[in-house]
Amino acid sequence: MFLTLLKVELLKTKRTLALLIMFACPLMVVTLLGLMSFNQEQVIDESFSWQHFWFSTTAIWGYFMLPLYIALVTALLNQTEHKVAGWRFMHALPLSAVNLFWAKATLAWLYLMGACLALYVFTLGMSGLLVAFKGWPSAGLFDFPYWQNMLKTAVAALPILLIQHIVSWRFANIVAPLALGVIATMGIMQVSSSKEHWFYYPWSYVLVANNNQNPETIGTALTLSAVLAVVLMLVGSVWAHKRQVLA
Repeated sequence: MFLTLLKVELLKTKRTLALLIMFACPLMVVTLLGLMSFNQEQVIDESFSWQHFWFSTTAIWGYFMLPLYIALVTALLNQTEHKVAGWRFMHALPLSAVNLFWAKATLAWLYLMGACLALYVFTLGMSGLLVAFKGWPSAGLFDFPYWQNMLKTAVAALPILLIQHIVSWRFANIVAPLALGVIATMGIMQVSSSKEHWFYYPWSYVLVANNNQNPETIGTALTLSAVLAVVLMLVGSVWAHKRQVLA
């Protein structure tokens, strides 16, 4: 039943911009960094490393575009039901609201992983252009542990994905989840740099998990992400069930 529901939700996204923004958001990040790299003089010597380029890409993705992307994609996935009394129709069908809640959350997570994969492909493409037209060396291009980065993102982004999903599920007006995403994004850089306060702010977990140099801090960020995700899963499931009963 769950897999069938997931397929149905995937088909619904054809009527939204979810697939388009999955490619557009990472492309914007890579294009920005690419233009900056083309317009600056990069000294090619023994100290040159691709690590800085990849690090900058994942950092901007983590503290700026990723939280906005999550807010947008979760809002779009839930808007299909908010329109024309879609929730009432779905609750009238012989299916569990909890399964529907998790089908949409799972699909949002898959779209997030798709965007991270697109970021990798676009970054490789931009790197190829820098090698071809700026004379950057190709040596070390694949040394950055991007797949490890992507796995940490898959866990660290769960709390904000679930928060945005719950808000998007609750409010029919798309402005509410988008406003939350924008406001929360504005504080990521400041909070994540604070050793005393970052763990109170779920939006900072992705940046801390991927860009912090302390293994203990990274482990703490991933553990907090997993624990908070479980709590939000339980809260979301109970709330979705109660909403179905009241409906």
